[in-house]
Amino acid sequence: MPKKKKPRTHFESRQMQRMTAVGAVTDTTVRIWLRSDVPGEVSVSVQPKGKPALRREIPLLVTDSDADLTQTLLVNNLSPLTEYRYEVRRVAGNRLIGRGRLETFPASDSDTPEKVSIALMSCHQPFGDDGKPSEKRLRLLKLTPDILRENEVKFILLAGDQIYSDIPSDRSLFYRHYTQKWNLSSGDSIMDWGSPAIRGAFQ
Repeated sequence: MPKKKKPRTHFESRQMQRMTAVGAVTDTTVRIWLRSDVPGEVSVSVQPKGKPALRREIPLLVTDSDADLTQTLLVNNLSPLTEYRYEVRRVAGNRLIGRGRLETFPASDSDTPEKVSIALMSCHQPFGDDGKPSEKRLRLLKLTPDILRENEVKFILLAGDQIYSDIPSDRSLFYRHYTQKWNLSSGDSIMDWGSPAIRGAFQ
């Protein structure tokens, strides 16, 4: 009798195809991360909040499939202590990849506001080992954007286990019963794989 195929988890069936994120910010620069679902040219627009006349369009070619079509762009010549809006679109079809906002740092100590709020976040497990999300746990994620806005958070420090997945165990690269399916000649343990293979499997 054929083995019954395990159903896909909530997150496997809703994988993110396109995304953007704000990386390192200084008083005059910002690094924008993006992932496209297909290779090609994208347009990154950046403008100070409420000043569309100062909108800048920056072209970027996304072609590196080895990086999972993920790239970064360093935007220069920004003004200190200024709120910006950014948007990333695929040129072909004008498809939105993502948008967001950011605020540049002050140029000097004397320009720094008296109060600066920083959010410190660690691990959060929104689903159980069965792959099903918990509504009680998801509530925290849903409330987080409002909490950040209400407290005017300027910086988020992710200090937990943000770069690997260890639960659910049947989808974790740390469990041999899962890594065996990759059939890598180097072995069943990711400790034997080497960086390129680990990166490819994680992506």
